Amino acid sequence: STSPDLIVSSFTILLSNFYKKKCLLEIRDIWPLSLVTQKNISKVNPLYYIFKYLEKYIYKNSYKIFSNLKFFNLRLKELNIKKNFFYIPDLIYLKKLPIRHKKKKLNIIFCSIENKANNFDTVYTFIKKMSCKFKYINFYIFLYNSSKKYKVFRNIVFRYDKSQQFIENFISKKDINFGLSAINYSELYKYGCSPRKFK
Repeated sequence: STSPDLIVSSFTILLSNFYKKKCLLEIRDIWPLSLVTQKNISKVNPLYYIFKYLEKYIYKNSYKIFSNLKFFNLRLKELNIKKNFFYIPDLIYLKKLPIRHKKKKLNIIFCSIENKANNFDTVYTFIKKMSCKFKYINFYIFLYNSSKKYKVFRNIVFRYDKSQQFIENFISKKDINFGLSAINYSELYKYGCSPRKFK
């Protein structure tokens, strides 16, 4: 199981025990803390205690735990679970880029599914303000499952539902200086940031 949904992962544990198989667990998001951070539930909500119990259950009963959160061991320690985990960082392979000389433009890229958790409205508001104030900055925005087409400005470029290969080719031909994120996971940063994955 991967990036659990605690309920699904709990059933995965039960099935693995029933069939006498080893359960490998991959953690990309820490539930239920991610829900609390996004204010979907509070720590006084009964669901929080149910999910926390399930979280402990799947960690304790998984054969091996893998995570792209570099310091996930801190979470295990908080839950008093004496188990090691294997750190596997996210990687996107790109061909070695040629070294370029002085850049006349600053290029910033943002890739995201348009939903509440990714908070695109905040990103877009920020980008519009920055593009008006700093004419030398170009913004490249790749959106997926967007409910509408956004207004295009002189130095803001939108692309919708492009493939991973398209984005990799795009990055290989541009001097991309920064990536943006507006997800407020500040409570979770101590475990390590989990980069968004291309799918």
